[in-house]
Amino acid sequence: MRIMPPGMYSELKKTVCDANKELHAHGLAPFTWGNVSQVDREAGVFAIKPSGVPYNELTPEKIVIVSLSDGKVVEAKAEVGEELLNTIIGKFSIGWDVKRISRLNRVIMQLAVYEILYVDDVPEGVAVSEAVRLAKKYNDEMGRFVNGILGAFVRAWKADPNFLENLAAEEAAKIAPAEETEEVTEEAPAAEEI
Repeated sequence: MRIMPPGMYSELKKTVCDANKELHAHGLAPFTWGNVSQVDREAGVFAIKPSGVPYNELTPEKIVIVSLSDGKVVEAKAEVGEELLNTIIGKFSIGWDVKRISRLNRVIMQLAVYEILYVDDVPEGVAVSEAVRLAKKYNDEMGRFVNGILGAFVRAWKADPNFLENLAAEEAAKIAPAEETEEVTEEAPAAEEI
């Protein structure tokens, strides 16, 4: 396996980008979650289009490179979008599909998660408190729900300095191509003659 330094996957990324655009152009992926990936076994990586990126905005720079050996993201352009925020919320909304959470509460939690991750002058406690206050304003019981999800997220985020990278690796592992395995078959023992 040859390991390439980050930034050296431009040809692989361009190929995957072009293939994804062709897939969309032929109507085979009408939404943002269909994708094409390509494996480079010699380099020990695969390239894949991140779900949620509209095809008309897709560039080779947005293609993600993932290690075949451990499923970790090797190279990616970080973008904050609704899909990332919903993935984080979904990770901590145990037993709830994110789509079942009301749009209002999802937006409240998306804002809080964004502030926690990317707005340095908003302490995480303030972001959570404000989200809980807003959720309670519209439904008192949802305040506890929002607090539970955001509280679990904050604890995990504080405990893991590589939270986003590890989350990306978990998500990539869900879609990683299965490793090729050799099929092992055993021959049945010959029947004994009577």
